[in-house]
Amino acid sequence: MKVLVVDDSQAMCMILRRSLRQVGIDGMMVRVVNTGARALEMAETYEPDVILTDWNMPVMDGLALLEELQVRESRALRGVVSWELSEDVRAVARGAGASFFLSKPFGADAVRALIEPLVEGQEVA
Repeated sequence: MKVLVVDDSQAMCMILRRSLRQVGIDGMMVRVVNTGARALEMAETYEPDVILTDWNMPVMDGLALLEELQVRESRALRGVVSWELSEDVRAVARGAGASFFLSKPFGADAVRALIEPLVEGQEVA
């Protein structure tokens, strides 16, 4: 499984990467980028199975990234990582192609609960 993490915070990228490693799924490869524009480039070349994007980023926020991935018909499962995951934000994100959410702050258990169903091909809420 290829995972692409998109967050403008280097610290958050490190936390997500470490949490994904702690999940311990064999064959999981994780790449990290810090802008939506770079994520679009990586989506084309890296072809991730899963994209985890921050909601609030400068220049191209998570919503704009999700919308562009939808236009490009990305096959990656897309999720939002944010402090602010109100029902309104979730509804807008779902409309732009997000299929799962991870609330900050989170630990390895929350990441495991999110990732394991993706590996097994199950629906994620």
